[in-house]
Amino acid sequence: MSSHHRSLPLYCVIGADALSRAGNAMTTIAIPLIVLNQGYSAAEVGLSSAAASLPIVIGALAGGSFADRIGYRTTSVISDAASGVTVLVLGLLAQLHMLPLWALLALVFLSNLMDAPGSGARASQIPDLTRLSGVPLTRSTGIRSTLGRLATMLGSAAAGVVVSLTSPDMALYINAVCFLISIAVTMLMVPSDAALRQEGVRDTIAPVSDGMSLRDFFAGAAFIAHTPLVRAIVIMVVLTNLLDSAAMNVLWALYARTVSSDGAWYGVMTAILAAGALTGAACCGAFGRRYSSRWVFLLMFVCACLPPCCCMAAQIPFPLVLAVIAIAGLSAGSINPMIDTILYALIPGDIRARTLGAMTAAVTAGMPFGSVMAGYLGQSMPLPLAFAIIGGCYAGVFVLTGFGRHWRRFDESFRHATEV
Repeated sequence: MSSHHRSLPLYCVIGADALSRAGNAMTTIAIPLIVLNQGYSAAEVGLSSAAASLPIVIGALAGGSFADRIGYRTTSVISDAASGVTVLVLGLLAQLHMLPLWALLALVFLSNLMDAPGSGARASQIPDLTRLSGVPLTRSTGIRSTLGRLATMLGSAAAGVVVSLTSPDMALYINAVCFLISIAVTMLMVPSDAALRQEGVRDTIAPVSDGMSLRDFFAGAAFIAHTPLVRAIVIMVVLTNLLDSAAMNVLWALYARTVSSDGAWYGVMTAILAAGALTGAACCGAFGRRYSSRWVFLLMFVCACLPPCCCMAAQIPFPLVLAVIAIAGLSAGSINPMIDTILYALIPGDIRARTLGAMTAAVTAGMPFGSVMAGYLGQSMPLPLAFAIIGGCYAGVFVLTGFGRHWRRFDESFRHATEV
């Protein structure tokens, strides 16, 4: 097999993942606006965001075990098909004005429950396909993060345009199409797990008929718990994701409604964040092996989270808020490639999906609480004060979790990962 053909499956998986992310970015913009357009309050916006994040915890944990058993490619296809159907039904009911709050929450829950296993399965394919292609692991993780950020940027921007020209439910139809294309790319261009094992780049997995014990099910969680550096990263991301959910999924949507009545600027804000993150991810892919360190990692976390909240709390002019969001995105873009590079090198191949699933479940676990908290903050106090509270919480998280001897292994682990 030529080097070009050996690289094609890697780029197709990354492309399929980017398509799913683009569609999901549109849905992320559409759901809060659908809730607000139907006359519900900020508290209901928080509930809808919680309904979107809570099933990721369940789906990622259970889906990791599922993917390790039946295969990453099969899991990806099944997951995308189920998610596509649910968002299609959600969009249809919204367009027909037959979407009471309980039905909206249930469909959002089901859509994200089905989406998480597919996302984890595609992530789990990256190390095997990277070995097949012969490219460095830092490059493949950088490309994946860059295209993922690009997809989020384009999806968010497209959602803003769609909302301003038509209605939020139209974004859900586009998401369903993205899932369909992702399925086609995966089925036609990505080799099966059996083919990868024949190539010698995929570890053998136990057959489904062998069953799975409780210990096997929680093998990924056990790996995280017994690996100090990974555990420290997970604790920090759990807390920052909780606050991210509060700020970006709820408070940003409420803030956008103060800028324009239709809330279309919410899509623009998210797209600008993604554009900055795209640039940051590209820079990390190009220069990460040379400049990554634990201090760079922690600095990027601080710059990605604190400045937007501080600016919106201070009520600075909106154009300056957009500029600060772009800088925050630039910082955020380098975070995931650093984390992914370390994880892909450290996680044993036979429990990769379970470990990544357990990590996704853990870092998502606090997001429903953040969304509900932000909904009630936005409803019970002035919006600038709500942003100030979230910003203060960010600062407390970095002080409490950003230091300790377990972080000293970050540089050593990253250097080891770049040699894999």
